[in-house]
Amino acid sequence: KTRWPNGRPVRFVDWEVGSSVRAALLNEYIRKSERELEFYWIGEKLYRGNMAPVKASSSEMVIAFVAKLAGAIGYLPAGVAEKTNRVKRVTTEEEP
Repeated sequence: KTRWPNGRPVRFVDWEVGSSVRAALLNEYIRKSERELEFYWIGEKLYRGNMAPVKASSSEMVIAFVAKLAGAIGYLPAGVAEKTNRVKRVTTEEEP
């Protein structure tokens, strides 16, 4: 999906390459290597004009980006997400 139901563009905040949080997301949900994902974004830019997500290096940066960028969404380690009331937990079908 590239737009929210209200029509606003989705702005994804990702973690920097090499981050253990990003590696977990790639392995468990996206099922692509970091290299495959980087090639995906190169193709998106070349063929569709879509830019790669903003990259963050800390949980604080993810929270700040999401708070400031209209339509932004990001992901955090479970321990961090549970310590803030500004985060909405989204579960997957695999979770009970």
